[in-house]
Amino acid sequence: MKLTKGQGISFFVCIIVFSIFSVFMFTLPMGKGIVFWLTYLFAVYSVLLMFGALFKLFKRQTEGEQFFNMPVVVAAWIYLAGQFYLSFKEVISILMPYTTVLVTNLVVAAAATALILILGVAGNRTQRNEQKIAKKVLFIKTLENELSMVECNDAELKKKVENLKEEITYSDPMSHSQLADIESSISEKVAELTDNIEDTSKALSLCDEIAKLIKKRNTQCVNLKGVKDEADIPQDTGKGNTTAIVGLGAAAFIILIALAIVFYFVPNGKYKAACKLMDEQKYDEAIAAFVDLGNFKDSPEKIEDIYDEILDNQYAAAVSLMEAGSYEEAVKAFESLNGYKDSQSKIQEIIAIAIEQLYTSAEQAFEEGDYETALGLYHEIAPYADSNEKIVDISNRLSADNVMYLGTYNGEPVAWRIVERYGFSKMLLIADQPIKNLPISDSITHTSFADSEIARWLNGAFISDFSESDLERIMPIMGSKVFILTDADVKRLTNMNADLKADTDWWLQSETGTGFKYATSDGTIEDAGDLHFREKGVRPAIWVYLK
Repeated sequence: MKLTKGQGISFFVCIIVFSIFSVFMFTLPMGKGIVFWLTYLFAVYSVLLMFGALFKLFKRQTEGEQFFNMPVVVAAWIYLAGQFYLSFKEVISILMPYTTVLVTNLVVAAAATALILILGVAGNRTQRNEQKIAKKVLFIKTLENELSMVECNDAELKKKVENLKEEITYSDPMSHSQLADIESSISEKVAELTDNIEDTSKALSLCDEIAKLIKKRNTQCVNLKGVKDEADIPQDTGKGNTTAIVGLGAAAFIILIALAIVFYFVPNGKYKAACKLMDEQKYDEAIAAFVDLGNFKDSPEKIEDIYDEILDNQYAAAVSLMEAGSYEEAVKAFESLNGYKDSQSKIQEIIAIAIEQLYTSAEQAFEEGDYETALGLYHEIAPYADSNEKIVDISNRLSADNVMYLGTYNGEPVAWRIVERYGFSKMLLIADQPIKNLPISDSITHTSFADSEIARWLNGAFISDFSESDLERIMPIMGSKVFILTDADVKRLTNMNADLKADTDWWLQSETGTGFKYATSDGTIEDAGDLHFREKGVRPAIWVYLK
């Protein structure tokens, strides 16, 4: 499609102006955020609308047609310039929210599009009216031209021709479809008059006939005033489709821009901001931003990546604490990871390292004779390695006369009172104090000591933490390693002046008619005894080999 010179210049100027605007916008020292792209998109739309307006001038038209289309082009130029200015102002207004920018530009674009379409439709309608009027007066103008060319020498004929011209001049110029027959007759008679102008008699007769026809036409014109001419009904229905399509296209473009902004450009801007927060390790803010984006792009995966990064960073920090020897803090850090990677294994590794270091320190203190420090360290790491044995050894070294330590219960060494020696081979030990308060049996019915809960506890839970070497030193008596004294044992030991005092009463295994005997805190036997399901102190006794 060829362009006129004016159209070509308009396109050239439009392209140059848009290029300058684009270069200026992209070189501004401003961030290319959502507001920037909003304003730039609407600037592009204004250029496209300008091109659409110029397309109306693509066909080579008459000056009149171009005149009717000029308001469309002017309106497009005004919108183009206004949109460029608005875009610039919005970009430099950094605090303006994108919603305000979107609404403002949508309203301006919609108004400009509507105005340009209205001006285009109005121009086309005005142009069609001008053409219709020109067509309706064509008949009278044609008659005037044909009669003006009639020349004759006869005075009477010449006067009648002049009268015809005058009647035609003052006739109603607007034609009508219902005047077609009479106007056709008039045209035929005028053509006949032109052909027979030399025949004066016939020409005079034709002038009279034409005059009558003109008067008849004038009468019909008066009668047809206000009657709608069927010829005026537009026969070009469908040509308005172009305008409708242009309007729909413009509306669709604006809607697409709005949708693209709301569902892509705005979320994409937020997505980039969230990614930046993630890169800056502002994880809480980044997670909130990605959550707000919902399923946009890979936001859910980004949230998972952030959690992985957080865990990786926490894991790396915990490893650093471990390598720096800050074991307590490292354990807490690994515990907070809830099993991430090999954090549980690292905890066990740290515990093993810490225990080994404590054990080394305890061994050093033991070798240096610092028994109290060593005892405290061995207590921390028991039952690691030979810690329990060392605890017993140190306790024996620190013990008073007639008290020794053998075995452990609940992590503490058991203090034993030496109450009887049998030569150089063995000795009888009784717990320095009752270990625990228990009934002989929980059962309501009578039970023997051998079948009692105390017997099972003494040779089960009580000695479960004793070392193999400790158990080897204990002599079995009647199949049991640990027992409690009988009333005979107490009497014998009392006669030997053995110290049997304790802080509380303690059970004996000797039975009475209603229960079991027990010794009071001062070592005296209570022969009446007590019911077996009552709780009293349990004072274990053992025979041990002398080393």
